[in-house]
Amino acid sequence: MSAVRAIFLDVDGTLFSHRIHDIPPSALRTLYALREKGFLLFLATGRRKDALQALPLHDFPFDGYVTMTGHYCYDREGQVLLREPLPPEDAASLVAEYARMQVPILLVHEDGASLNYADDMVLRLHGYAAARLPEIRPWDGREIFSAAAYCNREQAEELEKRLPGCRLSAWMDRGFDIISRSGGKPRGMQVFMDRYGLSREEVAAFGDADNDLEMLEFAGLGIAMGNATEKLKARADYITADIDEDGLLLAAEHFGWAKP
Repeated sequence: MSAVRAIFLDVDGTLFSHRIHDIPPSALRTLYALREKGFLLFLATGRRKDALQALPLHDFPFDGYVTMTGHYCYDREGQVLLREPLPPEDAASLVAEYARMQVPILLVHEDGASLNYADDMVLRLHGYAAARLPEIRPWDGREIFSAAAYCNREQAEELEKRLPGCRLSAWMDRGFDIISRSGGKPRGMQVFMDRYGLSREEVAAFGDADNDLEMLEFAGLGIAMGNATEKLKARADYITADIDEDGLLLAAEHFGWAKP
């Protein structure tokens, strides 16, 4: 395996702790230690740009951002490198489900988000993730880059059948990303790999949820957090400690990348 030169990090549950609503101090120290060693560092998240910027990321200078689960990517200067909304036919199917209001659905736009309705579960999940609840309103015609459904797995499977051009993957027990079948975090990762001349063997990725599975399998080295789902752990190359138990730091030390 080639030496790792770049690291892609999921945000929620991997870098951003929902227990303290911040980046753990040991993780922040590790980021700076990796930067000093010359590693390229990227975030890869389902969050949109404004929701990501609302988090306390301590102004750390990441080299790039894979947002909206691979549909919108930009570099550290804010230059957009990939802007890929859902195809019109897939957006139409999604809007139809949004209007039916059988489950809460969040539509993610370039400049915000909209929600068809909110129940107690939606309010609880948004509070847990330290995410502001978007405005509840009908779809206003804006482009859709991705979406999220708040439901159980059986409901998610039924919803996916009615969205032939999309696929669903879990980011929490009752939260599912909805993205184009051609999208996903690896799509965004490849944009930055092409830019910096990186092979897959030179890339490591950290994640904690089922929606990180493709990212970990695409990277040459896939690392699951100790708090990751059992499905992700089973497919990872290495399992580190929990996010709140110095998981990022311990992985960096294990692979000899940095010692904060």
